[in-house]
Amino acid sequence: MLLSLVAIAILIGSTLLILSNLKMVLQDIYDVVVHAVAGARFSDHLAANLALIALWLLLFILSFG
Repeated sequence: MLLSLVAIAILIGSTLLILSNLKMVLQDIYDVVVHAVAGARFSDHLAANLALIALWLLLFILSFG
C-alpha cells in the first residue's frame, strides 16, 4: 500500500513537472525529430533506419493496444 502511494506520488509529480514545462518539452521533441529526419535523409542506411523505426512503432502500438 505504501509503495503504491509513493509510486502514484512520483507519477503525479513527474506529470506536473512535464506539464509545467510543456512548451520547452515540445520544442525539444521538435528539435530531436527535425535533427533525426535530417540525419536520416543523408544516411547511407535509410532502409535499415526505417525498419528500426517501424519495429519500435510496432512494439509501442502492440504494448498499448
